[in-house]
This record gives sequence, structure tokens and C-alpha cells, in this order.
Amino acid sequence: MQGLSVGCLVGILVLSAVTAVEAAGRTKRSAEAAYLEEAFAHDLCTRDDRALRKLNRALSRSPKASPVRR
Repeated sequence: MQGLSVGCLVGILVLSAVTAVEAAGRTKRSAEAAYLEEAFAHDLCTRDDRALRKLNRALSRSPKASPVRR
């Protein structure tokens, strides 16, 4: 019985680690998508690149920070 509970505990720990890695990947992809969207809008609409620079700085400083305000 004790072996079963240890096995369950190890399984839960592995699952939580995998979930954390997947969440970090989604955050990074979301930040990259925001950067590309801003860059595309910049090329089409304006020559003012302050928003693009600000977004690039935010992405460069912290991959976990979400540069998009909601």
C-alpha cells in the first residue's frame, strides 16, 4: 500500500512539472505572437515605432512578462 501511495505522489509531481513546462511554452509563444502582430501592424500603418520598441524591450527583459495589457 505504501508503494502505491509513493507511486501516486511521484506521478503527481511529474504531472505538475510537465504542466509548468507547457504553460511556460504557451506564455513564450503568446509573447512572440504579440511581438509579430505589433511588427506587422507597424509595417502597414505607421512609422512611429515606439510601441514596437517597448514591446521588444519587454520581451528581451523577461520571457515570463506579458507585454500585452488587457
